[in-house]
Amino acid sequence: MKRCRSILPLFFALVLSLLMTAPACAASYTVVRGDCLWRIAARFLGAGERWPEIYRLNQGQIRDPDLIYPGQVFDIPDDGPGEEPVPVPDAAAAESVSGSAAADTDSTEPAVPDPAAAAEESPAEAEQKAEPAQPEAPDTPAPAEAEPPAEAKSPAPAEAAPAQPETSAQTAAEEPLQILIPTEPEPIPSPAPAAPVSRLSGAATDYANPENWLVVPKATKRIDTFYIYPTTRTDVNAPALVPVDDEAMRTAAQRNVENTCGVFEATNVFVPYYRQSSLNALAELGGDRLDEALKAEPRDDLFAALDYYFTHYNTDRPFILAGHGQGSALGLIALQEYMDAHPAYRARMIAAYLPGCSVTQKALEASDWLKFAERADDTGVIVSWNSEYPGNGENLCVREGALAINPLNWKRDETRADASESLGSRIVNQKNGKIYESSEFTADAQLDLSRGVVLCTNVNIPCTLVDNANLSAPFGALSYHDSDYALYYYSLAENVQTRIAAWNMAH
Repeated sequence: MKRCRSILPLFFALVLSLLMTAPACAASYTVVRGDCLWRIAARFLGAGERWPEIYRLNQGQIRDPDLIYPGQVFDIPDDGPGEEPVPVPDAAAAESVSGSAAADTDSTEPAVPDPAAAAEESPAEAEQKAEPAQPEAPDTPAPAEAEPPAEAKSPAPAEAAPAQPETSAQTAAEEPLQILIPTEPEPIPSPAPAAPVSRLSGAATDYANPENWLVVPKATKRIDTFYIYPTTRTDVNAPALVPVDDEAMRTAAQRNVENTCGVFEATNVFVPYYRQSSLNALAELGGDRLDEALKAEPRDDLFAALDYYFTHYNTDRPFILAGHGQGSALGLIALQEYMDAHPAYRARMIAAYLPGCSVTQKALEASDWLKFAERADDTGVIVSWNSEYPGNGENLCVREGALAINPLNWKRDETRADASESLGSRIVNQKNGKIYESSEFTADAQLDLSRGVVLCTNVNIPCTLVDNANLSAPFGALSYHDSDYALYYYSLAENVQTRIAAWNMAH
């Protein structure tokens, strides 16, 4: 009994000590789609850079601070003195590429840095994180959208009004992508030079020159995307081979990146300029002759850009390969040849998003490692489709034996996905440049296996059918080629997060 009485004061002292040192919780908050820790901290704590306080307080349910899920309930610490701010890359170290289409954005938030740099883990926490992640159940909610790339934003001032929580996926990417390149690339450890791929046809564009990159971001994310933009010169006066410094091509490429690459906002997006074939030249060639044209100067530039990217920018991060149209066709060539010659690189590829071109079974047989996507969360796969309205005629991008996956339900059969299953479209009105993000414009999707395309029957979607005679000739009057990404924009952004999460769990 005496022993118990002697222990009781020590016990109560220990409990009192824990209560005094534990972070005080002023409130709780339920995560909604579009949230990230930065935005939650900005709203409740008055400064986005205080996100590590919320992370530390809720480590029991946050496995990765870049991936939080709608429906999670987080404790919010008392709004007392903040933790030491996490360093944010200086946005002044980058400058906007010249061009009338580049966005002008002044105040947004930086990306979430690696939590290891903000908080020291205990051995118990480290052991817990080292345990293999368990696969999520099929009905597990998709991750909330990650913070937009740091290159698109500058630090938000502490005195700014608290950010309001996002309520839908449609509002997560309202600002266009800011196109930035560093004035002087920072010195980083470089891997061994890449082995050259044979059969190049002449001298390629010099990618040591920063003027030949459309986007080189500050690499604040753990995943990269290497994006290859589509055919940009669709006018009748365009040369067959568009030079890399062509101003019309560069302006159109900038506009495409701004309207498309928000799908990959959870990653560092790299985009090179490259010599490409004009639409007239491609339409006149068609078929195998078209492939021969792409395997000349456009292929040379792409492979040179990949060499420079992997040697100077990637630093062994996992990556996504993405493109559209001509860019997707070149991406497929890169998979068949460049990645086949560089197994160490392809081992880090999460997926290749290549809509707007034909990926056939014959194309997959070029290398034994190539495989087409079968579901929403497989990795190391090709994701591709061509969007049309039923009854479209001949389409330059659709070949016999084309494969496709439904970008809403992620099935390979003809099960229709209703527009209600879509998270939203991001349709650009070609007449006035306004971006539509309302759920009114969600698109349905159903595979036509005999043709190898995705059919969209929503006739009320504005400005998505090709209404330019010069475009309708090669793609068909009922083609949605220009809107392959736009029709399923927010569902694609969610799928990028899903495949990244699957990759992280497997690696």
